[in-house]
Amino acid sequence: RQLIVRCFWDGEQSPSVEVPVSDFFGMGFGEWKDFVSLPLNMTSGGYNSYWPMPFKRSARITVENTSSTPVEKLYYNVDVRTYDRLPDDVLYFHAQYRQVVTEAGKPVVVLDTEGRGHYVGTLMSMQPLQGAHFGYLEGDERVFIDGTAEPTIIGTGTEDYFSSGWYYDTGEYSAPYHGVPIKDPERGRISTYRWH
Repeated sequence: RQLIVRCFWDGEQSPSVEVPVSDFFGMGFGEWKDFVSLPLNMTSGGYNSYWPMPFKRSARITVENTSSTPVEKLYYNVDVRTYDRLPDDVLYFHAQYRQVVTEAGKPVVVLDTEGRGHYVGTLMSMQPLQGAHFGYLEGDERVFIDGTAEPTIIGTGTEDYFSSGWYYDTGEYSAPYHGVPIKDPERGRISTYRWH
């Protein structure tokens, strides 16, 4: 988690992507564990991302080591497909990392944005401050669209939003659009994803 990926499209001064490497590729807690989803995977020693990331003039991708331990090996491969022209209204890829400690009765904001776009999904990694329970999964997602005062969508539980249930009772799995690559009952940790 101390290696940070940043992506800058078309001369941006602030990055559109700023995420620790393992989280960027779909794995929480800085762990290494094989899993396969449609846009992201971690298999046999490599991380892969297949999200479309269009740009018109330039792209700059950096990896910064924020730890005091030198990185001895860093291999990367970036495939680029060129076009004569992209639509004027092409959407840029954005990804953001947030880390919060929850407070009773206060929701965790996953996304707060304005403008035209497509929300492609969430990787969420969670653990209790004390103990090893999964009670924090009882929170419901609430989605407010176009400034509504009341939620447009109200879910039935955090693990339900991630297309599972009963605290991921059958254990770890990965699927094309949802999965839980980490379920650690000894520490009460979950890392789960859902792609739209």
